Amino acid sequence: MNRPVIQAFGLSERVFDVLLQGARVNDPVTFKRLEIRGGNPITSGDLNGGGIKSVGAKLEVADCIIADCAVSGDGGGIFASAPTATSVTISDNTKIEHNTALGNGGGVAISGATLTIKSAVKITGNEAGLGGGGLYVVGSNSIHLDGDGGLLSIDHNTAYDGDGGGVLVVNGGAAAGAIVDLRETTITSNIAYRDGLSHGGGIAVFGAYKVDSDTNTTISNNGEDELPPATAPFAWGVYLDPAVLGTSTLPANAVLVGNYRN
Repeated sequence: MNRPVIQAFGLSERVFDVLLQGARVNDPVTFKRLEIRGGNPITSGDLNGGGIKSVGAKLEVADCIIADCAVSGDGGGIFASAPTATSVTISDNTKIEHNTALGNGGGVAISGATLTIKSAVKITGNEAGLGGGGLYVVGSNSIHLDGDGGLLSIDHNTAYDGDGGGVLVVNGGAAAGAIVDLRETTITSNIAYRDGLSHGGGIAVFGAYKVDSDTNTTISNNGEDELPPATAPFAWGVYLDPAVLGTSTLPANAVLVGNYRN
């Protein structure tokens, strides 16, 4: 079935703007089987979120394409901000591709809310002027990436002046015991640049998170320009904050191969 196409090329506006306040905070908002393109919120006064900007909602994005959006802030394709008790779910073959943010999160930026990405989602070809070329998450207590029997892929994204070419996670006030969990996830062919100081060409995690994975997770062929490199086996593909290395299973379980320094 073809998806309806909703686009904003040439309008200097984002495509969808969701704002929930007061008693409506945490109400569900779902985008399903849509193609969202060309958002560029130059004139709105708020420069985050080119395709979808969501504040306060329990957001679900399912079986959508979000592409060719650009912002001067964070979240080229999707920007979602909500209290930590609120959830954001991206699922069901959604593709987030070829979006650009001059800030963090070329594809997706999440602030505060718990995040679940599952079921053959693809985040590819996005660019961030700072960190998190594909995905940027700050202040979330729970981050789950799970292919759920499909292929969840974060690939060919670029962070031009920051950490996490594919994924950047920053604690930012998240509770003790916060978790990043990777299952059936492939993070490949992402790049992070920052004048010899970047961390994690594939994924970088800062703050007191526990970072777990299964053996079906692969982090491969990612590049960074950190000099000297992080302590093996985290060099270049993965950077984990030293505070969480001892409690995390990602390095023991995930397949780490072919990552490199630029």
